[in-house]
Amino acid sequence: QFLQLDDNYPTFKLPSLPDQEWIKQALLHRADYSATELAIQQKQTDVQRIEALKTPDIRVGMQYQHDITATIPDSYGLGMSVSVPLWHQYQGEIDKASADRRSAFVARQQLGVQIKTQVSVALAQFRQKQTVLQRYDDSMLAKARQVSNASGLAYRQGAISLLELLDAERNYRNTLIDYNQAQFDLISSWLDLMYAIGKEG
Repeated sequence: QFLQLDDNYPTFKLPSLPDQEWIKQALLHRADYSATELAIQQKQTDVQRIEALKTPDIRVGMQYQHDITATIPDSYGLGMSVSVPLWHQYQGEIDKASADRRSAFVARQQLGVQIKTQVSVALAQFRQKQTVLQRYDDSMLAKARQVSNASGLAYRQGAISLLELLDAERNYRNTLIDYNQAQFDLISSWLDLMYAIGKEG
């Protein structure tokens, strides 16, 4: 379970895995990559089916006849027919099916490269957004709140002017806005990562 909810914002627990392991998981779970695997299997089946048409069609038959007037009333016969495709070797069909199979392999390879890039970029962005938010959680948000509270106290004691108080409150509000934006950016990068590894459902 990667995602947990608290009273305010979701929190994320990302397992500490090397990037190659995340890429491996993506190739296992991405539906679009699985579709390319199925396409290759289908094209391989098409090639085998057409190549089978070049193989001679051998048919064996058995015949039984009962004639009470004959010296041997019961007789049996065995027959065999061979159909050989002499004139039509299906070479054009085989070439096309083979080309389609090669195209399916290329499509899978290209998608694999694309998925690797998506996963690597998504991981880097998520970790960077996580670092930014952690700085707010560790010190920046608390420091801004402390300055705002101290400014309010100082104003009530006459130590600072109203303009200085408003400036401190404005800085605190801006810090809160930036903090909320950092939360949003982290959630957005998380969704991108889950899509990249095939876990968006």
